[in-house]
Amino acid sequence: MDLSYLILIGITVSIDGFFAGMAYGIKKITIPYASLLTIGLVNLFCTTIAICSSLYLGHFINPIFAASISALLLILLGTINLLKEYISDLTDKTSDKFKITIPIGCLVINIMKKPECADVDHSLILNTREAILLGFALGIDNMTAAFAIGLMTPSPCYVPITLSVIQISLVWFGIIFAGKIAKDTWQKRTAYIPGIVLILMGLLRIL
Repeated sequence: MDLSYLILIGITVSIDGFFAGMAYGIKKITIPYASLLTIGLVNLFCTTIAICSSLYLGHFINPIFAASISALLLILLGTINLLKEYISDLTDKTSDKFKITIPIGCLVINIMKKPECADVDHSLILNTREAILLGFALGIDNMTAAFAIGLMTPSPCYVPITLSVIQISLVWFGIIFAGKIAKDTWQKRTAYIPGIVLILMGLLRIL
């Protein structure tokens, strides 16, 4: 696995972490180092499971077929990201008429749309338990990407670690960046880029 390719995938699927960090910075919600580490550990757990699962399935799948599946997963992940941003824009415009009422998934969906919702007790400090919720919400894309990476090629142990470090770093950079730029303008202009990049990467794997 080429490290530069891994870093590109990691940044692309973890961009939500950057926006989450921006949201916390703007809302003046503090993320202690312990909570930041918890987010990384949850991400590490999720990606490790995904990598191990793909490696196990790889023993029963033809390598060429596995590579095709991994490319399709990247395209699917990119498409889901684009749809997520479109739905987010739609619900912003019709917030009074459209409400998400999924009983189990509602909290995760709300966190992905408004990351500051993870601060359940409204203490303006993200504690460890709340960080676990955020970690799982942010780790969904990383799990899919890690599974795809595992199908592409036997993945070394540094893959989950790299993805987790990227996730933590983007959350931290988002917090720092929050005080330097307007809240919505930059995010809205770049929201669709990660999905497009993932689709292009998947298409390049097929071609």
